[in-house]
Amino acid sequence: MTGYSVTSQPSRALSPEPFPERVSAVQLRQLLRAGACSATAVTTWYLERIAALNPQLGAFNRVTSQLALEQALTLDTARRQNPSRPLDQLWGMPLGHKDLVDVAGVPTTHGSRAFGSSPAQQDDPLVAQLHRAGAVCLGKTQVPEFGLSGHSENLIADPARNPAAPTYTAGGSSGGAAAAVAAQLLPFAPGSDAGGSIRIPAACCGIVGLKPGRGRIPADMAAVRMAAQPAATASKAGTAAQTGLAAAQAAAAALTLTAQGPLARSVTDAAMLYDAMLGDATEANLWAVRRGSSQSLRIGVSFASVFTSELDIQVAPEVIRAVTDCAAALRELGHRVQFVDFDYLSGYYPAFENFWQWNFAQASFAPSAIAEFTPYAQHSYRRGQQLSVTQFQTAAERLRKIVADAIKQWQEFDAVLTPTLNVAPRPVGFFERADPAQNFRLQCEAMPYTSVFNVAGWAALALPVPTHSYIFESDPPTTATPVGVQLAAPSGQETLLLTLGANLESILSGDKIPGQEPSL
Repeated sequence: MTGYSVTSQPSRALSPEPFPERVSAVQLRQLLRAGACSATAVTTWYLERIAALNPQLGAFNRVTSQLALEQALTLDTARRQNPSRPLDQLWGMPLGHKDLVDVAGVPTTHGSRAFGSSPAQQDDPLVAQLHRAGAVCLGKTQVPEFGLSGHSENLIADPARNPAAPTYTAGGSSGGAAAAVAAQLLPFAPGSDAGGSIRIPAACCGIVGLKPGRGRIPADMAAVRMAAQPAATASKAGTAAQTGLAAAQAAAAALTLTAQGPLARSVTDAAMLYDAMLGDATEANLWAVRRGSSQSLRIGVSFASVFTSELDIQVAPEVIRAVTDCAAALRELGHRVQFVDFDYLSGYYPAFENFWQWNFAQASFAPSAIAEFTPYAQHSYRRGQQLSVTQFQTAAERLRKIVADAIKQWQEFDAVLTPTLNVAPRPVGFFERADPAQNFRLQCEAMPYTSVFNVAGWAALALPVPTHSYIFESDPPTTATPVGVQLAAPSGQETLLLTLGANLESILSGDKIPGQEPSL
């Protein structure tokens, strides 16, 4: 397929039909299943909203209107022809996919000028799974070049902006997805997270983001196996250099940082998309969140960061108040809450920087392609190329040691509560204007709480705190973005995090705690 283009002009004013503007993803699915609106009507409504708002937000760098309407029409036609057939899990639900993953018939740019406009031949495994579940693809969401940054800016399209304060970043690397969800250009969206790339934009935009534990999403396991394949091939070759590289690649595969997960405006909506990403037709997480839980948990609350020994980590007063209030709310819910100053081993920052940049440099690019990179991507790639296999192995081993010691401390608790970000979202262009050699450091100082859970392979949930906001006086008329907190637990405890997050979300918003909800 070809011919899908960027929607750049606002269309006619949006109609409130076929559903209320602030409808949740769960409610939208109920309307679709009940036949109150068609997949085509829902797709058209969202495409019109994207056309009206995306030019100001930059959430999408490519809107696939033709593809979306074809998919929706196919769904509606099949339903008319066989009305008794059960509907798939995400039947008619609009989604956008990060421009780091392939959607058949649509170019994948990775946010870089180094890639051409040739359409992908097939869907990425998770994209294919969500499409089989009945989701409709509205387009590709904005990302930083190669997903390297905690902000979504590149040289091929407008930056993803914060819907609440448009001169500020929407975060990254799932910044376009988070902006789209926060502005209701999508009901929810899949994201990916290698160092905070779901949770950082969720915190910036005031929405919910779940990074599952390592290997929890079936499509992520395929990526781990692919990462290990070069190591196995090199190992069989037998030379000392190849064997050393094989060992390094095996270490990289064992410490795979990336996990795919949902971004949504509520924990309930996030649970529904997470179940679909798992391929769980029973929707165990959605039902667990709806039922709620009265289980009393041990929760450790901390402002400590693994970066503290090398970087100047300052925590904004708004963040301190938000975390403290969440701790009080958790006590009100019956949990045993303890503030703790985790004592992390030193050396995390240089080890993480070396690990990150060496992995990026394992991709092969022609000099002409590297010349098209942003200055930050060029610096990261060239520095990664300068690192030896021994330096990488030393970094990987240091990270293992640090997180092993951290896990011993965290495991005294059922869950750990930290800030998501320690400061307010930065203005658009803040990091890209910096010296490329200092860019990574600046990002780590502004986002010091997320990456350690990627290295540890733990699950982590970003949750907005609506009772606290950062105020941006230069951005009227909407000048506040919520402060976010992060709940973390071992891989496999995603249901615990979602249930705990839903209870906390309810008490912070003044709603009743989940439980005894009407059937879906």
